[in-house]
Amino acid sequence: MKIRLRPGTPEDVEACWQLDQICFPPDIAFSRETMAELFEKAAVKLIAAGADGMAGFVVADHEAGDSEGLIVTLDIEPQRRRQGIGTALLEAAQEKLLAHGAELVFLHVAVNNREAGALYKKLGYIMIQRLRGYYGPRNDALLMARFLGDNGAATE
Repeated sequence: MKIRLRPGTPEDVEACWQLDQICFPPDIAFSRETMAELFEKAAVKLIAAGADGMAGFVVADHEAGDSEGLIVTLDIEPQRRRQGIGTALLEAAQEKLLAHGAELVFLHVAVNNREAGALYKKLGYIMIQRLRGYYGPRNDALLMARFLGDNGAATE
């Protein structure tokens, strides 16, 4: 099935919030209010959609004048994973962050989310630090980062 990427709009908030509830445990998933705020304020919101609806989305942020960006969340429908959708969304978000002036991009991933960690590593992210208790008392996160080049690719 053909997937296309498009900018996220306020009309996408509810569907994105619902997908976030599926993708993450309750103590990690965003509230409806937080999702709405992300869609109002974040620099990058992209939706991956096919004929049968939304397959995933990414939210990334960058402050004007700052050289750093942040991948806030990357959510993919569980049955649509491992089809290149996450890669496409992440690469498109990185290109947009680079266009906004970001040279370095950070993200957080739960230590037990091995599938996402493998994707990020494949795309050039490296672990910077383990953040103990980031997602709750027994759920650490990895802070990962990568430099962006002229095409959004990692630089050495």
